Amino acid sequence: MWNGLVEDWMNIEIVECELVKRCAEHIRFCIEMEWKRQYKSWEIPADVQQHLDQIIKEQIKTEEWEFPNRYLDEKGEKEWYGKNRKKVVIIESTKRNKSVYDRLGEISY
Repeated sequence: MWNGLVEDWMNIEIVECELVKRCAEHIRFCIEMEWKRQYKSWEIPADVQQHLDQIIKEQIKTEEWEFPNRYLDEKGEKEWYGKNRKKVVIIESTKRNKSVYDRLGEISY
């Protein structure tokens, strides 16, 4: 692959990986358990539940794709992510151990 910044070719590797996003059920469970822990009550009042529902909807909208938690077992992954999985291809450049000087200093690549 051509690197226009250093005007040289870069060696690349293509790596396939999986990205995940937490499912709505897990987000709901975490937010409700946090409220129960904080207020030391297993009963959530109706008005508080409506407020928590709004927080949960906002959290679901802002959830981003990330690498899976490598410390989860298969059951934990199913609970956390559900079917929110996608495979992506990442292009990684390998280091060539060369350097170029620019007006801002040395660039190692």
